[in-house]
Amino acid sequence: MGTITGIVNFLAKVRSLSFIQIMQRTLVILFPFALFGAFAQVFAASFLSVGGFFGSIFDVDAWLPHYEALRVLFDDISQLTLGMLTVAGAFQAAKYTAKYYHKDDQMAGLTGAVGYCLIFFHHTTTETGIAVEMRYYDYHWLLVGVLIGYGVGQLFRWFGQSENATAADSALILNRAFLAMRPIAITLFWALALHTGFALLRYAKIDQYITTGVQDLANQKASLPITFGAALLTTVLGWFGFTGPLAYTSKISEIEIWDNLDTALSQGSSWHAPHPYTALSLYHSFGTFGGTGALLALLIGLILLSRNRNSRLVAQWSFFPAIFNASLPTMLGIPILLNPLFFLPFTLIPLVNMGLAAGAIALHWMPPVVYPVPAGTPGPLVAFIGTNGNVPALLFGIGLLVVDVCLYWPFIRLAENVNQHLREEAM
Repeated sequence: MGTITGIVNFLAKVRSLSFIQIMQRTLVILFPFALFGAFAQVFAASFLSVGGFFGSIFDVDAWLPHYEALRVLFDDISQLTLGMLTVAGAFQAAKYTAKYYHKDDQMAGLTGAVGYCLIFFHHTTTETGIAVEMRYYDYHWLLVGVLIGYGVGQLFRWFGQSENATAADSALILNRAFLAMRPIAITLFWALALHTGFALLRYAKIDQYITTGVQDLANQKASLPITFGAALLTTVLGWFGFTGPLAYTSKISEIEIWDNLDTALSQGSSWHAPHPYTALSLYHSFGTFGGTGALLALLIGLILLSRNRNSRLVAQWSFFPAIFNASLPTMLGIPILLNPLFFLPFTLIPLVNMGLAAGAIALHWMPPVVYPVPAGTPGPLVAFIGTNGNVPALLFGIGLLVVDVCLYWPFIRLAENVNQHLREEAM
């Protein structure tokens, strides 16, 4: 009991740190946009695409007029929410940081967003005009945006004016802008310096070399150590908000995947696949129920067992996209991102699932997953479809989901105890 109390006290102190408070407020305020973006992403990929899960089952192209235009509209919603989430994160982090220190939060927020865009702004000239590269603005770089926003908020803390100073001249907006000139100028100076350094890295193609190196690291001969190592790196990076090596699905164990498929097609089943322990067969089929971190189990645990009304609401709203492995609403709404409470289950539960699945394959309880799976397939059905309808694979996946709920449950209770401790300290 004393050990649990000590853990609760330690985690409560971590949660009380200014950066952690600001980051969690930033993540939670972004939750609605992540939710709408995830819903749009699911509908575009699974329902409105001919190659999607429901689109292929119900022949969407045969009966739904202008389905392609509808898919484009949902893609646009996804791009304008998830695709710009990091810029919004930089804005909110700068705003909350400045407000935490009683400085001009509105000007800080705008400065944080502009500063982040300047750092990563990159455009190329094409035959049709100028194209701006947008990949550094989407949710995969959210942590970077939050850190930059936090830094901008600190500049307003040291060089900006207090809330009272700006409030006294609230009728004169121009005065408020002049009062913020110094931290804005410092932000733009450093943003321009970082922009120049980043441009030099891009000119030398360092970013491409890093990406290729990660892909090559994962694209080795399929084996348990390689697959588990890539999965652990993916879950750890996912907890930080970044994309891990197993996100490069087209490059991981590509030769082994084709060998497995060729054997299955020639023999009529996947039982004798020559490479049974690929990332497709273990990680993507059993380690990603609800996305990175197997978060579908966490949502089920929150809905059924949580005593916190807000957590249950977030779980209920996030449940639908999580079925299709869209985990971002859960990452922001709980939040999971950089939350030490959930580091262990988020990073290790997928590996537990993979270990149990590898054992089941080794014991011939179920065949390896080798067949292609439509985009937007619900997580618990990936193994069933990827084994060409093997019922034991389906039942095994459902059993793993139950195990995952049980593994997440102690951490759900711990999180509630920490929240209760913080509320008692605030009274």
